Amino acid sequence: MDVAALPGLAPQALARALALPAECYTDATLAAIERRQVFGRGWQFVAHANEVPDPGSFLATEMAGLPVVL
Repeated sequence: MDVAALPGLAPQALARALALPAECYTDATLAAIERRQVFGRGWQFVAHANEVPDPGSFLATEMAGLPVVL
């Protein structure tokens, strides 16, 4: 999906801008782009040090729908 082709993403006057088109909330391609843009730009908090206190401790979780082992 070409994100630029979505007419709902065109700039609108604030008085007329109500919401994004429904496909912005349901499209897998847009979700992947959002995941990359939001979570791919820097470090993300996954767990507190208390959750992996000892050498050999681990935590399996998910971050933005991706599996993470810490």
